[in-house]
Amino acid sequence: GGRVVYEPFSNDALREASRAVFGAAGRPIFDLTGADYVVDLGADSFETWLSPVEHQRQILEARDVASEEGRAARMVYVGPRLSMTASSADEWLPAKPGSEGLVALALANVALERRQAAGQPVGGDPALLAGLLAGFAPEKVAAATGVDAATLRRVGEQIADAKRPVALPPGTGLTSARAVATNAAVLILDAVIGAV
Repeated sequence: GGRVVYEPFSNDALREASRAVFGAAGRPIFDLTGADYVVDLGADSFETWLSPVEHQRQILEARDVASEEGRAARMVYVGPRLSMTASSADEWLPAKPGSEGLVALALANVALERRQAAGQPVGGDPALLAGLLAGFAPEKVAAATGVDAATLRRVGEQIADAKRPVALPPGTGLTSARAVATNAAVLILDAVIGAV
């Protein structure tokens, strides 16, 4: 007979979210080297997520104001605890546990609205995205996330205005029954801002 294997720390939720959002069940690669705005939605990218040492190197390079290009990437961390990644970020949004997907959808709602108002391109089908994100205005999700609407709106506008933004989905440490949905929400944000 067959054998059942349970792997609690796999990246299956990210793969399944990628399949649901993009139609390809692979694990997306996130290159932060050229990013100018990074939103880490519980990935703990400096500690446990995918390739922590490589992500530390990439962010360090992206934030190197002394470089020839004078890069100064901004990093915002979203999550319930002040982790090493959160303490290394420019800003920490202490969202309620499990609400990272709602934060991502609120940011996507604001980013889509702002980019469309400015006549900037968005990834994916704008009408489909607008319908999908309509119920996730910051004012509607603030209480559930623990992050006030003004902050969600400000960060959403900042990521929309960035030239090379990227959003990082949560790592295996935040695996739950909503893991696929949470990862999908972050990938939808990446689609809106053209990071994928």
